[in-house]
Amino acid sequence: MELGYGNLQRNNINTLQYGVHPDLGVVWGDGQALLLTPLTRVGSHVTCGDPVTLRKLEKVKTVAWSAEVSRDYRYLAVSTGQVVSVWLVKGTETTNLTSDQVAHLDISPLPQGLLWHPSKPILCILARDKIVAATLDQQNSSQPVVLDLDNRGHICSGVWVAGVNNPCLLVAVKKKTSVDFMIFHRWDKQTKPNLADATVITMETPVNVRSMSSVGSDMVAMTTDLPLETLCCQGDMFDTSDEIFEPVHNSNTEVKSNSVDGLSAMSTGPIDLTSLCATRRGTPAPLTLFRQLPRPAVKETAELVLFRVNSTDVRELSRVGLTRIITPDLITANHRCGHITVGSNTADTLQVFSLQESTTLKKLQEITLTDGEKAKGIYMPDQGCVVAMVGKPMEQDFSALLPTSAQEMYQLRLRCFELEDIQRTSPKEEKKKEELSQLRLPSGGVLPTLLTCGQELHRTVVRTSSSQKTMQSPLLQDVTKTSQQTVERDQLPLGARRNSRFESCTSECMREDFLQHSSEGNEENTQHRTKNITDVDLLPSLKDALHAVESLEGEMKQQIEKITKIKQSLTAYSRISQHTNSVQQHPEYLSLENAEVVHIAFEDSKSSEKIVKAFLLDRGMLKLEVVKEVFGLRTVELLCKGDFVVVTANKAGYFPLRFDAGSSIIIRGEKNLS
Repeated sequence: MELGYGNLQRNNINTLQYGVHPDLGVVWGDGQALLLTPLTRVGSHVTCGDPVTLRKLEKVKTVAWSAEVSRDYRYLAVSTGQVVSVWLVKGTETTNLTSDQVAHLDISPLPQGLLWHPSKPILCILARDKIVAATLDQQNSSQPVVLDLDNRGHICSGVWVAGVNNPCLLVAVKKKTSVDFMIFHRWDKQTKPNLADATVITMETPVNVRSMSSVGSDMVAMTTDLPLETLCCQGDMFDTSDEIFEPVHNSNTEVKSNSVDGLSAMSTGPIDLTSLCATRRGTPAPLTLFRQLPRPAVKETAELVLFRVNSTDVRELSRVGLTRIITPDLITANHRCGHITVGSNTADTLQVFSLQESTTLKKLQEITLTDGEKAKGIYMPDQGCVVAMVGKPMEQDFSALLPTSAQEMYQLRLRCFELEDIQRTSPKEEKKKEELSQLRLPSGGVLPTLLTCGQELHRTVVRTSSSQKTMQSPLLQDVTKTSQQTVERDQLPLGARRNSRFESCTSECMREDFLQHSSEGNEENTQHRTKNITDVDLLPSLKDALHAVESLEGEMKQQIEKITKIKQSLTAYSRISQHTNSVQQHPEYLSLENAEVVHIAFEDSKSSEKIVKAFLLDRGMLKLEVVKEVFGLRTVELLCKGDFVVVTANKAGYFPLRFDAGSSIIIRGEKNLS
């Protein structure tokens, strides 16, 4: 789905985060104009239409749609770098939209700093050192409110949190060794936001917050950079081993010896080199200029962190590492399915995570971009897929290590990645399966076929279901056989199924246990022990295991039924394809009375001879090679619109024209040398 060419910023942008309108499409800038491209969703696939030019703007940094103010109009905020303009867009179709500018703000926002209130026409603009809140109303327009944060640090990112009662704005402010999360609650026409009413939660961390996204009503997903400056300074700069600071014993100066002994005792901790040098010289120690203190350990990857936000607290729920990503400046979430996608403008990977039991992050899928493409924007619609705007740099300059400009020309297109259907298993079920897999007989034997075979077969079915596109007929045949066996077994009563399953699972273990202990007793003792194992000890301990096996069998049966339906659909499709090919190979031709004939007249320029032949058309088509053979020509020139044009055959060997029945055409050409 090609979009075209666009001059975009190299990093820190997400063109699809707030630029996608659910009804109108995606707004983006190509470096010359502000364009609107309609999007059409069909299941998990997204297609784009022809772009419509909204405005002539050369530098478009970021855009953001507001919520629907009414049925047929909404606001669009556009940042060109140093200015933010707000337009009132009216209309319901892309072809009849009108736009009027309603606000003009001289401010340089962050690349992802245009944040609209979830339900009201309130725009919050995040700059590096301030927050600007503008309330847009067609009837009463008020002055924007400016909140200066210059003395508190620099703003990293922000997001609106829906909240249980009222939405609140969460802003991350980075300090030297900590991050302040500021929560602004009051957002109405009567009360203006101010710093005194904000709730500030400080979190000690040296990393930088890169991007944030709302996940549900009270949860926020946040990404942090790979702390390169902290990792480069990890460890002590000086060697503080005990061998270096051995005490120097001197019988003449006892004080000097005692002082050195004290330094030797402190050699396991931070070492004050200035004090050590002064002690060696016998002079007073100056200020400790070379004291190297231990640094706190940090993670060696960028991270995705999940928080729960309320009116008074920001509590961490889960965090996972982001491999192969240094600056995760792309993040989006789907509230309904609980999926979160993270990426970077400088990386070729997108990583998808899910919320397990609404509190734990689990990695589901990793999407790798190809052909040098980089993601410039991502968003997740409701159909369980990830839509990404990817860009391929037009020119790659390898002369310098770092890029020489902040923007670059990209060849842009939209790509839709369907999420894999991964079966979710709760931690309780996993723990129960683990306990069942470790279940042992009273004699010490194990049940190797009770859960292992079922789990392997279950995993095989799941993998087969998730890779339906590459499935081959032998695999379908094997699964069908398994399905038939399962159906035959399911026709037995429940007790018979349990007994047959129990016998098949325990026969091997009982036989091994019998052979192991046969030399210790006679046949009567062996039979008695086997009876005890079967009737007394084994059945109670396998009660839960049998229920788990039946549950797995039910899931396996459902998967096999799905695969059987897919096989039937493939078989029906194959029959339709064969019938279609047969129809194409043997079409229904016209009768002799209704045959389509064209007359071709060949004019020989040398002898002024004119030869006319009648040719039978194949549904208006005629083979070029047949005409050459009939007239003995090496080339054919057809009289078309008063001129003779050279004719070449198409891929199928026909004239690239459709002739009318009964028509006459004139040709000429060069004769074969033979």
